[in-house]
Amino acid sequence: DRDVPFASYPRYVQALESERVIASADARSDPRTSEFNDYFVQAGIVSTIDAPIRHAGRLIGLLCCEVKDTRRAWAVDEEMFASSMADLAGLAVAAADRRKTAEALRESESRFRSLIERMNEGVLQQIGTPEELFERPRHTFVGHFIGSPGMNVLSAKLDGKVARVGGAAI
Repeated sequence: DRDVPFASYPRYVQALESERVIASADARSDPRTSEFNDYFVQAGIVSTIDAPIRHAGRLIGLLCCEVKDTRRAWAVDEEMFASSMADLAGLAVAAADRRKTAEALRESESRFRSLIERMNEGVLQQIGTPEELFERPRHTFVGHFIGSPGMNVLSAKLDGKVARVGGAAI
């Protein structure tokens, strides 16, 4: 788990962009990977196989397999396996993005539906939290659509501290 400053490794980046996998039996002398010689020597790495992880047409990561102390000629099935694992990682990122996008869409639709429900003949009546709309509706239309069933709204006249509904005083 390390960050790679790609601008410092132009040959490597070019190889990642043009190849499905970089399989190097001698990573220190391979022109595609030799830009990492300091790291390879320090870590004792001789052979590498790197597969780019892509998402939405962009390089988002790398699957790197390294062999220490021994030169390894990679088999075609190992190259295919590495590239398949990188593809699976990219698909996992894409699936996570789709889930996040779907959730954002559901939330947006819910907010839009709530907004439309608060409209009366195309005029927004009130914006607020569900609690605010329930406790303090500013318009009878808002009061009618809150709750299940909706609120009953009665006409009343305020006479000092007494509300008069029909013939009753509250």
